[in-house]
Amino acid sequence: MNYRLGVALMLTATMAFALMDLMVKQLLSSMHISLVIWWRYVVQTILTVALVIPSYRSLSLKSQKPKLQLLRGLCLICATISFFFGLHFMPLAETTAISFISPILTIILGSFVLKESTKPHHWAGSLLGFFGVLIVLRPGGQFFNAYALFPLLAAVCFTIYQLITKALSKIDSPLTTLLYTSLVGTCISTVPLPIFWVYPNNIQICLILSIGFFASVAHYLLILALQNANTSQLSPYNYPQIIWAVIFAAVFLGELPESVSLIGIGAIVAGGLIALKPRVTEE
Repeated sequence: MNYRLGVALMLTATMAFALMDLMVKQLLSSMHISLVIWWRYVVQTILTVALVIPSYRSLSLKSQKPKLQLLRGLCLICATISFFFGLHFMPLAETTAISFISPILTIILGSFVLKESTKPHHWAGSLLGFFGVLIVLRPGGQFFNAYALFPLLAAVCFTIYQLITKALSKIDSPLTTLLYTSLVGTCISTVPLPIFWVYPNNIQICLILSIGFFASVAHYLLILALQNANTSQLSPYNYPQIIWAVIFAAVFLGELPESVSLIGIGAIVAGGLIALKPRVTEE
């Protein structure tokens, strides 16, 4: 395992995830959410197959744990649906911030389920990040409503998805895992397609291709990252995605988070920095 490489891959993946979310937010303003989800998976599947074909003969696409691959795919499609609904009803930065209870859950479950080594600074940073999420939600505030349940549900599903990804990274190739996930998502998202189908225009096609590209890159990098480091070690490095979300939302969407939300986002990022600093020193 290469810890530094795992961190670099994870940091790059966070930018790709944030770019994908930005494109999704823009596309949701003109396209039904069911179609956005379907296109997101279809393009990812096409790109994944394109990656698989050159190494088809030397790469075994048969999974040693097909049921686990199916569960991973189901977790991701559930997380995608929940998060996209959150993006539809809430600002990009706040939706992303609320969903970042996921790294905290990953550390907890990684410690108790996967028996990974978890140090005090992991817990301290995660707790600070959790309080940051509470500040963004702030009971009684405008984001403390039923819509906030969507990113929270997405966080739970994505946590399970990451833990399964870590388990599969030891037995299946990254491309095999990515292909299974793409196919599961495509099959499920195709079910409501006949009801909501409309042909996309040129601008929508550009956004669709961008979403599929960034989704493929992000998830492939995530798989590679988890091959090089433990989930609890990488969890704090998810937090830069919030910074990217704030920047992209402000620059491209004109969404400026409220001052209280910025404090909460700052606490989330600070929690991540606390969790990662001792590890960097050790390395």
